Amino acid sequence: MTPTALRHGSPETVSIGFELVPDPDEGAGATSVESASWGRLTLTVAGHPLTAFTDALAPSEPSLSVAWYLLPFAEWLASQWDPLFHEQVLPWMARPASPAGDWFETSTRLLLLRDNSDSLDQLAKAQGWWRRHSFDAGADGGVLPRVTIRRVGDDVEFSWNNQDRTELPEGFRFLESRGTARVPADEAARTLFGFLEGIAAALASRLPDDPRTIALSRRVARLTGDASMPARSAWLLGFGEDPAFLDRIRSAATLPRAARDKWDGLAAMQGSVDRLIATCSPAALLFASVAPDVSATDAGTLLTALWKAERKRPVSEAIDGLVADAPLPDDRPYVDGYARALALRDRLDLGHEPVDMTSLLGRLGVAVADTELEDRSIRGVSFASPEHRPTILVNRKSRFGRQPWSRNAILAHELCHLIHDRERATRVAIASGAWAPRAVEKRANAFAAMFLIPETALSVRGTATFTDVRKTAERFGASYRAVAYHFLHLGLIDNDAMARVLARIPRPEPPDPELEALD
Repeated sequence: MTPTALRHGSPETVSIGFELVPDPDEGAGATSVESASWGRLTLTVAGHPLTAFTDALAPSEPSLSVAWYLLPFAEWLASQWDPLFHEQVLPWMARPASPAGDWFETSTRLLLLRDNSDSLDQLAKAQGWWRRHSFDAGADGGVLPRVTIRRVGDDVEFSWNNQDRTELPEGFRFLESRGTARVPADEAARTLFGFLEGIAAALASRLPDDPRTIALSRRVARLTGDASMPARSAWLLGFGEDPAFLDRIRSAATLPRAARDKWDGLAAMQGSVDRLIATCSPAALLFASVAPDVSATDAGTLLTALWKAERKRPVSEAIDGLVADAPLPDDRPYVDGYARALALRDRLDLGHEPVDMTSLLGRLGVAVADTELEDRSIRGVSFASPEHRPTILVNRKSRFGRQPWSRNAILAHELCHLIHDRERATRVAIASGAWAPRAVEKRANAFAAMFLIPETALSVRGTATFTDVRKTAERFGASYRAVAYHFLHLGLIDNDAMARVLARIPRPEPPDPELEALD
């Protein structure tokens, strides 16, 4: 006999359960198969009971489950599986917010206030993303917690926001108001797939000949098929809505014929977990940090660089001994960046002297090369994995890529990524630009500033003066402006003194993003 009540997963990470019970409305306003799917749904993420609620009109102990027709939710989950578990990049807005649910709420409110064709196009993209990622899209009139799911590297981000939900019944309140949690993507996929298998089997046992139960069972079975891998690769790379873009990338990439065959469609770049989801390759990590409208030329350039860095067998580089899994702190990531920079200088016994980054990276086994990307907001790119030599690319088309000091700062920034931002301490691939994760970039900016101009080497007494700025700039080969902002962030100069220093800079200097963008 097929079970009509099942639970999958662990409450510490993600757990989902269902129980089919008689429809209290006895099928009124619903089809027979929908009525047969009436049941209770329970979802817990990282210890948060997301389906738990209280009802002031029916006082009792909080209920841990919501009740509704579960077939529409299962159909939505199965139909949106690939983007749900693979789409990483948000459709628009530089510096995308995290969690994704907050991004959707904020962006749609802003877009609705504007009245132009661009806003309408962006709103359509945001709503398309919502249909792929939000539980609301599968509720079909029911009351479900407002949960969004999206892929973030090797994890899945669950975010929930039940505040200000005026559509909820009077007196109804979800216990979990707002929050976010990340869990391993493979564990989340196995848990939700277990739910889909269970609900599909339970409904098939009740109504084996119903077209919707047959369609659901077939769709669930196809989720483990190899035919889904190319589409999943496309979603991971950020091109799920335009799979043909992969062919245009392939044409733009300057690869030899053998490499073109290997990378045809890019499906070969991804592994899989139980054939349920694609694993996150360095290419997928890299494209999660570029703009959604990246040009085929830039995409081809980046993939060519990845291919050239491939190696047939793992080789230990000096930098590998420095790699540390360093989760970002919840607050003030720049403070963490400062501390890690000073710790690395001590470990490398660099003392208080200036650092030639190109020479240092060579000693650490990191390849450094120039590249030309059309997206001038990308200053540098870094990647490393067991299959790829640690590599840093400097974008010469960026206005910072050709200035000696800024180039040094870009290299130090990317060194932070190579050491501290590897997924599970094994893989990293990131393009440092407008679409890279903001907190990650803040830490790397602070790391670069402190690594190149260590606080321990400064001898400023009281409030820094223009003379202090000039001497420090000359000693470390930095721009006056960069040093002044470094002093400001360290609390060595106040705003009034900062204004006087900037006014005395002998000639206009371009801003330096690595030292100025810590806030």
